[in-house]
Amino acid sequence: MVMSDDIEYLEDIPPSPLEHEPSIIKPDDEWYIKNIDWYVKWAASVLVLISLALRSAGPEYRIYDLWFGVVGIALWTWVSVMWKDRALIILNAVSFFFIATAILREM
Repeated sequence: MVMSDDIEYLEDIPPSPLEHEPSIIKPDDEWYIKNIDWYVKWAASVLVLISLALRSAGPEYRIYDLWFGVVGIALWTWVSVMWKDRALIILNAVSFFFIATAILREM
């Protein structure tokens, strides 16, 4: 038979020492913008669009097309890693590899 005096209630249990130190539980995330992925994805999209515009402008702008493209794709790779989207990670990583190879061939 259990007596009511033997039961420890949740109120009587002392708090964990970790509750007083939130930096141990959760890292400090005040050093970056909360929705940085929004800014990065738009910057990446603008760079990729500039790359496409340069590609359509003619072959004399090819090296600029490649450089804007590789930076835009690198930023999109970063966004896809933040989103943990495997399909986008693979697409952008492979695209980055192909564009970087083209840049090396142009040099």
